[in-house]
Amino acid sequence: MYVHFLSLLRYLNNREDSIRVSLERLSSGLRVNRASDDAVILSLSSRIKQQLSSVSTAVDNINDSLLIIRAVDTALSKIGSLLTRVRDLILKLSNDAYTDLDREIFKNEVNQLLSEIDVIAKSTKYNTKSLLDGGFSRDILFLEGREYIEDFYLSYPFNSTCEISVKYRGETAEIALPFRTAQSISLSTSLYSALEESVSGEYIKTLYITSNNKTVEVGLIVSSTGGDTISSAIDKLNSAFLENEIEVTASYDSVGKRIILSSNEVGSRYQIDIRESNSIEDARSFSNIYELSALTGTDGSLSYQKLLYIDGAIKGSNVNGGTLVRDYFGSTSGITFTFTGSLGRTVTIDVLGTYTLDYTSLLIRDRLRTELNIDVNVTFSSTLDRFVFTYSNPDTRLEVDIAGGVHSEMYETIEAKEDTLLGDVLALQNELTLTFFDENGFVADLRLNGSNTVNDLIDAINNLDIGVIASYSDGKILIDQSGREFKIYKVEQTGSDIFYVERRAVFLGYPTLRTAEDIVLSINDRIYTFDSRYVRLDWGSFTLTRDFLQSLAKIKFQVVSGWFIISLGKETIDLMLPVVTLRSLGLEEIDFSDRTLLDKVSNAIDIVSRERARMGGLENTLKGIVQQKDFYKQNLTEAEARMLLLEVEKEISNLTKDKLLMLLGNMLAEDICSLLKEIYNPVIKSTEI
Repeated sequence: MYVHFLSLLRYLNNREDSIRVSLERLSSGLRVNRASDDAVILSLSSRIKQQLSSVSTAVDNINDSLLIIRAVDTALSKIGSLLTRVRDLILKLSNDAYTDLDREIFKNEVNQLLSEIDVIAKSTKYNTKSLLDGGFSRDILFLEGREYIEDFYLSYPFNSTCEISVKYRGETAEIALPFRTAQSISLSTSLYSALEESVSGEYIKTLYITSNNKTVEVGLIVSSTGGDTISSAIDKLNSAFLENEIEVTASYDSVGKRIILSSNEVGSRYQIDIRESNSIEDARSFSNIYELSALTGTDGSLSYQKLLYIDGAIKGSNVNGGTLVRDYFGSTSGITFTFTGSLGRTVTIDVLGTYTLDYTSLLIRDRLRTELNIDVNVTFSSTLDRFVFTYSNPDTRLEVDIAGGVHSEMYETIEAKEDTLLGDVLALQNELTLTFFDENGFVADLRLNGSNTVNDLIDAINNLDIGVIASYSDGKILIDQSGREFKIYKVEQTGSDIFYVERRAVFLGYPTLRTAEDIVLSINDRIYTFDSRYVRLDWGSFTLTRDFLQSLAKIKFQVVSGWFIISLGKETIDLMLPVVTLRSLGLEEIDFSDRTLLDKVSNAIDIVSRERARMGGLENTLKGIVQQKDFYKQNLTEAEARMLLLEVEKEISNLTKDKLLMLLGNMLAEDICSLLKEIYNPVIKSTEI
């Protein structure tokens, strides 16, 4: 019995430990309070807590970035409003309703607004970090390409990007002043003729040419009588270049029909920039390139005639179907009618003066039906005193030429449709050939005839595969050349009738004849080629060899830290902030006499609008990442809870059970103790005796 009593005490001690653990769990609310409770779960819980901490920090970092974006957006909004006001004031400057004093006030306000934009760009900061003025990059080195320079090694921080600005000894910079004309021109041709000018009188064309940070101003006289020729214009340009020590030469390209401006030295710093202005409105510029825009009929649309009636010399009650032709037309002899129908087909009808008007009507009707296949009813109306033509097909073409007597005709003009025959529109009997030319010469040709429809011609142009899209609208075959680099500006035609070729002037800037060569970098024995003078390298060090350095005019290194890096733990987000300054907007120096000033301000407004849109897109992206991180955080929290949180009902049940068993065990232990006393007490007493 004593052995059983010891076992009971051991079980009671275990039950007491279980009660203590249950009370500890109920007090903390956690199922695992120490490693001994569940080592694996505790390890997982620790990692989840680290992830939760990292996610929370990432969300904080993103929220900081959102504050940066909102600060940038607020600044861009203000700059956009100021630029809009600048644009309005510039529009007012060209309005004759204002005096010179008003214009000076407008100019002062424009300058003040631009100064305010500059202040906003420089003062927009976050935690002392500039956000808009690009002040987060710094120049670190300039090198001149010289023979004595040896191999050069550069190392910079791995968290930065190195930007190299290369002045490369490449091709000579060239730019063209084109005469886009179909006529033959030479050095002796006047600028007025070469430009195909149409304005009357004389005006001054001023060219502003910049090269290597020097600008020269050249005035050319354009006049229908006298004025500068191509030769004298070139002489003026070269004299101005020589006088101002600008390394540029003007020459004439007779094949391309253009004046070429060439730098006498190579390298990107000798790039030529040009601007021109005219002293009168609507004058044509070199930069206006003329291109084919439409094909129409001679009257401006593709249309044809339908004869409605023919009148003679007399009217009145004495005129009827029995009247003789010679009396009606006032002719001593007969009348000759020459009718023209579709495909240029004709029929000639000689009518004697003794024929009656009714008989003449029948004769004309029958000949038109049999020889021109035109179903028309021809009658002489005694009420209207005229020959009336009534057609079964409303789109019929019919014209007439009358020889002899006194007469008049009335026509209806019908605009061509896509299914109208070219023979109806152009009176074609033979083949028509259209040959297209651009500034480089022949492009393609088409051969058509009168049986082709307008739509056939459109399809044929589109199928040439020359970057031209043809369509038909309002009586015109419209030509869209937006896909062509070199515009078609001339069409030669052969055939019995021709289209009228419409051209329009399009400003395409000054077309450069040649582009700069690629920049080639030799870095750590690896070759890298770029088609820009600016190269961005995203690694920490490289070596430029002596041979490469000697091929450069100049090289500049920058360490650029313009990217805001948002840390999300192992991942990062690179946020590129906009550079919005007067210089980047092209408004650092403004000239109120510049005709392109309004376009420059409009372009600046577009830049600010695009950057605002980009910032808005970034903000939405970051908000989406925050939402995703919040969901991730919630899932991690729930996972940790499932692993660690206590099931209270179950633990209370276990505690109640353990306490009950503990109570019963204690009662049993007391009973056993009493029984043992009764057994052993007599024995103890007898032993004492």
